[in-house]
Amino acid sequence: MPKPTIKQVYFDLGHVVIDVDKEAVARALAPHSELGFSGLMKIFGKGYTNFEREFWDIVCEFDRGNLHPHEFHNKIKRVLKLKIGFKAFEGAWQSMLVLDKRFIKLVCELKRQGIGTGIISDLCVIHYNRFREMVPYRGLFDNWFFSYQHGLLKRDRDGMIFEAAIRACRIQDPSQIVFVDDLEINIKYASGYGLSTFQYRSDFIELLDFLASFEFYMRL
Repeated sequence: MPKPTIKQVYFDLGHVVIDVDKEAVARALAPHSELGFSGLMKIFGKGYTNFEREFWDIVCEFDRGNLHPHEFHNKIKRVLKLKIGFKAFEGAWQSMLVLDKRFIKLVCELKRQGIGTGIISDLCVIHYNRFREMVPYRGLFDNWFFSYQHGLLKRDRDGMIFEAAIRACRIQDPSQIVFVDDLEINIKYASGYGLSTFQYRSDFIELLDFLASFEFYMRL
């Protein structure tokens, strides 16, 4: 049986191309917070759950681009009981981003083989500015969808951002588009639009094995 064809790969950033070091943020903010390191980690470690819902609602609104960076700073200061200026806070918030260079090599190999590459990421403007310093993404990726620019998280409006992502790469059959993300809910919405999906669980070899199941030669 012939292998299925792949023409485009979209990557999430956080916990995929970019490692997210929440402890680094907690360490940077702890001297400025009444909560201390353990209190901050208790909030950061829960992720998008009902625990500390106010904090995560603010983060989501910032990721959607509905808050100016200084508005975000003021709201987060109150919730995390911080006494810290904006520039120091911005640096601390950016410190969570750590590039996984294996993905850069992978993206370059995909492009060498004529496969389109793209980003679909729930990303705020503060993290976007740091990502832009870390990665020359305009040369690496053909299409990109950052939530703060589009006003949509991946799970908003039943995953409507995936419809735009399909149109952007002009591929008739969405099953020829792969989407890689760490969160099950995002995988569910992408699959609903017909994309081939892979839930990344920090196993890079497993991802390579998945991509090798398509009709192209992987050499990494």
